[in-house]
Amino acid sequence: MISRTIVFPAVLIPVFLFPFHSSFSREPVKPKFDNPEVQALVDKAWDAQSEALSIETIDAAIAYLEKARALDPKNHVLLYMLGNEYSQRVFRMPTNTKKEKKLQEQCADKGYEYSMRSLSLKESAPGFFWAASNHAFRMQHKNFAAQLTMSPELMKLVNKTEELDITYFYGVSARLRARLALVTPTLLLKLIGGTLADIEEKLNHGIKSEPRFIDNYVDKATFVRHLGREKDSVKILEQALSLDPDAMPDMIPFNRFAHDRARAFYREWTGKEYVRETWDGGTRKETHAGKHR
Repeated sequence: MISRTIVFPAVLIPVFLFPFHSSFSREPVKPKFDNPEVQALVDKAWDAQSEALSIETIDAAIAYLEKARALDPKNHVLLYMLGNEYSQRVFRMPTNTKKEKKLQEQCADKGYEYSMRSLSLKESAPGFFWAASNHAFRMQHKNFAAQLTMSPELMKLVNKTEELDITYFYGVSARLRARLALVTPTLLLKLIGGTLADIEEKLNHGIKSEPRFIDNYVDKATFVRHLGREKDSVKILEQALSLDPDAMPDMIPFNRFAHDRARAFYREWTGKEYVRETWDGGTRKETHAGKHR
């Protein structure tokens, strides 16, 4: 978990992304394209990240997607896919110096530009969401006044994502709202639209829609713990940790990361490591690296 210093009300701007940005990763389903050359490049971009999401694998995916875009420059899907990849890269970039922060902001600008170009061709939930993600990172290092000025656009992009497809990415809008609620006073939840009960209901809907998708459980656990339901939060983590992170082939790197998050929270909240039964009835200890012993 990333440490942060929160200054109210600037917290209303980017915080729902930065603590657990891992929730927003690859597309749930690889898009299909009529042009076989474009499809081949998209396949390579997808395969580059089959095991892990890192700056190196993301850069490889970006290179392939840029080549695909050159073949089909007005394809809105390729554009929001690039917006996604740049958002992933931005999160993993170091920000220890002013130069590094500037480079991160420039990368976010590029991802935002691609996402907005996608929306100019066709409005879509992915287009709005990756625009929101990159926009939040563009604001991360801005001063208080700039963040307040930029915040209405961010909330509009998030709300439009949900209007078009509340189920996008297994309920990503619910995860966004849950994370923002962790650091937003209850009286100001109206700025993100909804109550605490609404958020929990949407998280439950996401879990029901795809029970193998681990991050919904982890976000629900942190959310209900924020509400003071500590026993419930541990039980939900145990649900997450009982799942096989490799059960969804296209989501393996993402689910492994979510599994790591769940183990880290379990260790923090209980003071012990989580141990579960193996498929053959034995036991194995989950390690931070995602391996079993």
